[in-house]
Amino acid sequence: MSSDGTRGPILVHGIPADDPQNPPVRMEVRDMIKDQPDQWNLYLLGLERFKENVPEGMPLSFFELAGKLPSSTSAPIRT
Repeated sequence: MSSDGTRGPILVHGIPADDPQNPPVRMEVRDMIKDQPDQWNLYLLGLERFKENVPEGMPLSFFELAGKLPSSTSAPIRT
C-alpha cells in the first residue's frame, strides 16, 4: 500500500481510547471557536494544508474524500 491511496485502500484506525466504553466527546465547533480560538485556528490551518497539498485527482485528496457534486449541477447551491 502507498500513503497516497493509489495502490489500494488506506485503513485508518484512529487512536486507541483510554476507556473504549467511554470515548471522549468531540468538541462542539461553536464552542471551540468561542472558547479555544487557537485550537480552531490550528484546525483551519490543517484543513487548508490538506486541501492544497494533495492533488485534486488523488484518492486521498480533500475533493475525493469530501465527495464531488454531480456534473449536472451547474448552478450554485443556495441554502
